[in-house]
Amino acid sequence: MYVAFTDLSGEALLGRLLVCSTDETLEAREKILKEKLSTMHPGKYIPQSELENIAGFVSHHFMKQQSATHQIVVDDHLPHSELFNTCSGQDLQLDETEDSMQCLIEDPLLTDPISGIPLPHLTILITLLMPTMMITNPGALPYGYNLPFHLLGSLQDGSKEITLNDISKSQKMTAFYNKHTLKSRKEIVILKHDVRVTDSSLIDHDSSSTILCFDDSNTSPGYCRLKYLDGQVPKSDQNTLQTEHGLFLRAFDVSTALLENIPDVEIQNIGIRLNFCFVCNEWYTRRTRFDFPSWDLKLTIFAMYCTLIPKAHHQSQSPAIEWKIDFSRINSLIMDSLTRPQRYGFAIFKVLLENLTFHLEKRLKSKHLKAVFFLACEEFPTCFWKSNLGGCLLFVISKLLICLKKRFLPHYFIPQRNLLDSFSTNDLDTLCVIVESIRVIPVHVTQFIVEKHGYSYGPNLVRSVLTNTKLFTNSRELNSSVDHWISKTYGTARYLTRFGYYFPTSELLEKVHDLTKLSPGNRAPESFYDFFNGALQLMKQRSSRVILAKLYDEKFGTAMVNKYFTDSEQSLGKCLSWDVDLLISWLDVPAGKSGDLISIAEFLYDQSLREKEKRNLSLSTPTIETAIKCIKYALQEDSIGVENINDTELKDEILAQKRELKAMLKKYYIQVYHLSKLILCFSPLINHMPDIEDLCKDFPEMSLWVCVMFRFLGQREKSQVYARKVK
Repeated sequence: MYVAFTDLSGEALLGRLLVCSTDETLEAREKILKEKLSTMHPGKYIPQSELENIAGFVSHHFMKQQSATHQIVVDDHLPHSELFNTCSGQDLQLDETEDSMQCLIEDPLLTDPISGIPLPHLTILITLLMPTMMITNPGALPYGYNLPFHLLGSLQDGSKEITLNDISKSQKMTAFYNKHTLKSRKEIVILKHDVRVTDSSLIDHDSSSTILCFDDSNTSPGYCRLKYLDGQVPKSDQNTLQTEHGLFLRAFDVSTALLENIPDVEIQNIGIRLNFCFVCNEWYTRRTRFDFPSWDLKLTIFAMYCTLIPKAHHQSQSPAIEWKIDFSRINSLIMDSLTRPQRYGFAIFKVLLENLTFHLEKRLKSKHLKAVFFLACEEFPTCFWKSNLGGCLLFVISKLLICLKKRFLPHYFIPQRNLLDSFSTNDLDTLCVIVESIRVIPVHVTQFIVEKHGYSYGPNLVRSVLTNTKLFTNSRELNSSVDHWISKTYGTARYLTRFGYYFPTSELLEKVHDLTKLSPGNRAPESFYDFFNGALQLMKQRSSRVILAKLYDEKFGTAMVNKYFTDSEQSLGKCLSWDVDLLISWLDVPAGKSGDLISIAEFLYDQSLREKEKRNLSLSTPTIETAIKCIKYALQEDSIGVENINDTELKDEILAQKRELKAMLKKYYIQVYHLSKLILCFSPLINHMPDIEDLCKDFPEMSLWVCVMFRFLGQREKSQVYARKVK
């Protein structure tokens, strides 16, 4: 699936020349084509034959465009020919310039001269195609100043796990992400407390700690060696190497006891704290034009530690004694300080890049994306991310493309360090083609990605939103576009709630309403209450209307739910003695079942089955879990006083009824397993496994199911234990 898009990238970059420089002579346009073709080196991911076919097609149609009308003739035999038309109806700009990049962030009503997409239209499309809460974005781990350990890289700041939720029936992308996550190494660094690193001019000879001199001579930027003072005796746990330049510290050995204490982490390092101000004073003193990073954030970072980890540069002359300066905790603090619009912008940036480069042997990592993102954020006010998401995103992509073409991406804190120095020319050429394709056809790239993840409304939404781009480009009048976007937002809301994505829908409605308020125009914006209520009135499912109204009331203290639901004594929340999940508390229990826990449990089980068929886990999960709770409460009630019954026959009858009641849990837990399997997620199943194992003791015939459940959870040993019990 990825190689197919790489082919499309070549098509887009060459095919767009049909709508660039149309007033030039045929010879001049042929020259442009050859120059562009020369930058797209064929290889494993971009076949030579494919490039030649596209170039031949473009050259052929250059000749067809010699008439004064400059009408573009598109050959029906070439797939994706719609990419060669311009949404704005105007010629596209051939290459990005400093001026065009600046306009991206300064003019929120700009029609992007590179893609032909108006920035407001791009913003609304991204917002509707990738709603904020449909992107898994765990955020940074809590920062502890004196913690003796931390995770390395993007695991610490949470950026590694940023993915677009897969809502497709096949769950292919979820399976892909899970497989990719299992292959990824989890690295943690344990910090030594008895080793200090400093400059030779700041040596404290009276210190009880081992003091090492920071030596960055003959090392690449961002790397160093740690040298002992003359006459200093290393401690027993310190590995050293004597060279002609002195005695240097090597990597510490990781003890077996340490490995046993941290079982969930595959690789451990022992690192050393290094004052941030010691190596990054230039970053701290550098003046920034706008509000990122804030002065308070810079002060906090300046007082922090970096970490030295035993890792050499790939071109190191002395890899055994080289240490890398790691900024994981500081990056984590910066990521945590981002505003919500900034975090959303970074998440979109990462989803776009990773989904188009997963197939590459050498691809950009989170550290590359964070570096260019932080650098870009310094070049415009933070508030622009909220008012002009499309422009800011294109600016960041252009910034990355410039770095790739220059073969130099500076480290955010150590700008002399090139984060691309391990990439080959072919690697960078391929990345240039992919990143440039995102830049020139951002909407089609986004549509391509969301369709893979099951957002089937993408194509129709894109076509509909882009219908009036030519009119907007000429008039820059936004009111008519906003009215159209509102209707498309309501349609997206209906689609998402059908699958139970109530919280993302509520957040999406609020975000789009904010965009309508930010849009320049003459009319007064509609109140959010009316805007939200308008979406509910168009929803066919009663459950969607009631749940969304409840979520609105919960947040704003209103009573919108009264328009769609009248609370009664038959509601689930009234029938049960404990607090019921807000998403299902409104359900009406049939009159004949409301006073009986067992009947309520069966009612909820049936509800869970129905919602599972709709792939609505937001309702299917709490209904089955509440059904399980009903049976557990019923079992407790039946157990009271049983041991005091003297009548053996009566006692046996009660115990048999209790066993029959307990047996109902078998199908309930199997339903829980099916829900987890539906989305290839350990939850909710993993939360019930202890109870399932206890149930299996009373019902050994469940052993096969328990075996399957543990196999799904990746617990092979447990699975084998129950496999041996299967008769």
